Amino acid sequence: MPPVIQDNLGLIFVTAVIVYGIWRLKGKPKLVPSQAPAPVYIQAPAAPERKLLDLHIEYDDDRNREIKREAAKRRLDQAALDREVLLKIAEVMTPPKIDPKP
Repeated sequence: MPPVIQDNLGLIFVTAVIVYGIWRLKGKPKLVPSQAPAPVYIQAPAAPERKLLDLHIEYDDDRNREIKREAAKRRLDQAALDREVLLKIAEVMTPPKIDPKP
């Protein structure tokens, strides 16, 4: 392989990839709106237990709020502990102050 091609092999490869990508994008057939497939909608049957389901969801919402509140409290407590640990580590890592006068 000639040295000019060998030295510029990466550039040649990148150029080939870009040209191929442009060729693929330009060559793709475009769909006219009249040819586009129509969306298919499926009608779900009405559920007879809808009222029970709604009541259950309301209960779950209250329980979820309580769980989220407890999780937020735990995160705050953990953040406070993390801060204390980091402060202690910083205290240990700082070098002791040495008096300039002997």
